[in-house]
Amino acid sequence: MTNREIEIILTSKIFKGFDEESIHKALHCLKAKLVNYKDSTQIFPLGELTHFAPLIIDGYIDVSIINNAANKFIMTRFKSGEVLALANALSDKPNQIMDIRTHGTTRVLMLDLSQLINYEINCCPYKMLLMQNLLSILSNKMVKLQNKFQILTQKSLQDKLILLLEQLSSIQNSRTVVLNCTREELAQRVCAERSAVSRQLCRMKSEGLIEIDQNKITLLQTDR
Repeated sequence: MTNREIEIILTSKIFKGFDEESIHKALHCLKAKLVNYKDSTQIFPLGELTHFAPLIIDGYIDVSIINNAANKFIMTRFKSGEVLALANALSDKPNQIMDIRTHGTTRVLMLDLSQLINYEINCCPYKMLLMQNLLSILSNKMVKLQNKFQILTQKSLQDKLILLLEQLSSIQNSRTVVLNCTREELAQRVCAERSAVSRQLCRMKSEGLIEIDQNKITLLQTDR
């Protein structure tokens, strides 16, 4: 494992409190292994039970939901240094609804979380710290999930878009939001058709609610 890869791993929240010496021992405890994936590769097929959680070294991974009409809606896009599918890895149930797929060529570090929940395995001296970090990550993910539910329960597409932009504005600490996704992916985030989102954004612009400059949207007012 390269020094750069170790630096990325140490930035991950799951390894908060670790240093260069302890990280190697922790990775050994978790039976960590590096895996390379091509673009649009499904990491965990639906119905498959796994105890592995991928930590992204390079590239992106999209977590989406596919409805009965085969329409895909992106819930979250994970980037380098982030770990995902923690709930699946800690569960004794197979994944039945989430499409977990690479976005571009992606390199991940697979972590075997069964080493933490199997009480017959007590060899890892870092189990308590890792469990503490996992609990913190899962709690934060629950808050983000609540934000997504808040968006999806809005009655109108305009309300969904404004609320999404407000949330992004808060994260980026700016009234001008930089979208790191395409219009198609933006539409998936609010569970709508791309054409409907484009029309609604144009309508919001004409009504003086927003300004649009390529992949940047500035919130002018948010009275709904």
